[in-house]
Amino acid sequence: MQAVARDLLANSMMNLHRAGFRINFHIHDEVILEVAENSGQTLEEAIAVMCRLPPWAHGLPLNADGFESHYYIKD
Repeated sequence: MQAVARDLLANSMMNLHRAGFRINFHIHDEVILEVAENSGQTLEEAIAVMCRLPPWAHGLPLNADGFESHYYIKD
């Protein structure tokens, strides 16, 4: 399970990078993004990008959640 979760997180990070999101760091199962307020990028867009499955995971139920803050906090 941990290996699959890690591979899904890595896939999500690559998708975020390709979509133009700046990844500051990641911890276990979360990704911390820095997004300029006037960039037009939204939390909803980031979640949608993260939920794109790789072909080998077709049909796997996957979801993500997030929040916006001006500084990192552990939710």
